Amino acid sequence: MDEQLAWIDVETTGLSPEKHRVIEIAIEVTDHDLNIKESYESKIALDLRDRLLAEPKALEINGYTEEEWEGSPEGDEKFWENIRKLLSKKTLAGQNIIAFDSHFVACEMLRHKIKPSWSRRQFDVMTFSIYTMMALDVKTPQGYSTASLPDVYRALGGPDLPEHRAMADVKRAQWVYRVYLEKLRKYEEIRKELSNGSSLEKVAEILAR
Repeated sequence: MDEQLAWIDVETTGLSPEKHRVIEIAIEVTDHDLNIKESYESKIALDLRDRLLAEPKALEINGYTEEEWEGSPEGDEKFWENIRKLLSKKTLAGQNIIAFDSHFVACEMLRHKIKPSWSRRQFDVMTFSIYTMMALDVKTPQGYSTASLPDVYRALGGPDLPEHRAMADVKRAQWVYRVYLEKLRKYEEIRKELSNGSSLEKVAEILAR
């Protein structure tokens, strides 16, 4: 497939795209085999008004401090036009990409009269990760329906990554998707072996890999 995936995650000052702002963004552009083509991450400066409108709990969760964000670029027209170009014609992918991240990025662009130009298709890795966990009979204390990406990632055995950092969540989403692809390809190999009359010993060998 020629169409690329743009794995994206944002950290924000709250839950309302119309009121709150993106303070950190990470993007990795890959092919469908997760070979990285481009990578970008940045913190984004807050002005005084947006700092006052921010939810204190959101800033705490996302580790916001004035010292750590000092010198970060402003989220101005030039910044978001560059993000538009990076995402243009690509399929957005990530955790809660449809319900959260794409809405925030679109609102940031529209504030500067920039029209988002990514693909109309969006890929929410959480849907596939839940199917993977169900197929492997892997459970989390939260259950399938309310498990977060870090919950799923840990349950599937992912290595330690920082919490509430945009690039870390991009890497989590990619890792979970890779597990899903590996299992899907293994099941497809088993299906072909069974249709060709292979022995159960051969199927067991594939499962043991």
